[in-house]
Amino acid sequence: MIDQLCGWNADLAPEALEACRGEFTQFRIVGAKEPRPRVALWDAVRKVLGQDTPNYAQRVGDCVSFGAKNVIEYLQCQQIALGNLQSFHPIHTPYLYGCGRKVGEFRIRGDGSVGSWQAVACKRYGTLRAGFDGVPAYSGDLARRWGSPPGPPAETVAPPSPAW
Repeated sequence: MIDQLCGWNADLAPEALEACRGEFTQFRIVGAKEPRPRVALWDAVRKVLGQDTPNYAQRVGDCVSFGAKNVIEYLQCQQIALGNLQSFHPIHTPYLYGCGRKVGEFRIRGDGSVGSWQAVACKRYGTLRAGFDGVPAYSGDLARRWGSPPGPPAETVAPPSPAW
């Protein structure tokens, strides 16, 4: 059954696609010349950090939060390389997972989320640094707890952005 696949729900696909329209689909490399130069984001990451971003084994169906973590951490390194940010902070995936599922109103039974929900959640609730005082380490159990109603603990969640 489709409900048992890792987070994908065909009934929600049209809604997810609609949520991706607009600013989330406007990607391009400004100033790129033909043929395009090789662009590998990990080059900046390795230059800034001296290694790849911290990673760990995914224990449940929270892959969307891992993808968002990588995007945000790579963006941090790009900003540091450009001189627009001072320091790097690893991102806490259970927080991302819980906020993304909260945006999706916990409609997916079992594990899983949708990328468009995650994008909205990051804009609405921000992120949480991994290793910050009192923030528990990643585990599958933690991801499932924070990914279930009502979501991450209230003390960790930023108030929603007024734009949302």
